[in-house]
Amino acid sequence: MNRKQKIHAALSTLGLVPGLSFSVHQAAHAESDAALAQELTNPIANLISVPVQMNFDRKIGLDDKGEKNFTNVQPVIPVDINDDWILITRTIMPLIRQKDATPGGGYWLELPETDPEG
Repeated sequence: MNRKQKIHAALSTLGLVPGLSFSVHQAAHAESDAALAQELTNPIANLISVPVQMNFDRKIGLDDKGEKNFTNVQPVIPVDINDDWILITRTIMPLIRQKDATPGGGYWLELPETDPEG
């Protein structure tokens, strides 16, 4: 499976590219399921992944009527530098939504600073 097929497979698995299911199905037959599974578990594989972590808190604040969603989107993107080197970037993008957590606080949505790693 070449790099383009791997990217399509990763995005299709996440449901981001629904029209690619046919090409991904063909690519899956090209490699054995075990080999693909092994590559997916390798943290430094040449695959793009987009892990999402979400935490939801209810009944917060002084009157227990507040809510808070904290979501981290953490895309991992490998970039080929040459035949021997791959730079793997991982940017952590937090998204915070809060409602009635403080008296008179109301509703707010925030995209704080991103934290690039790589």
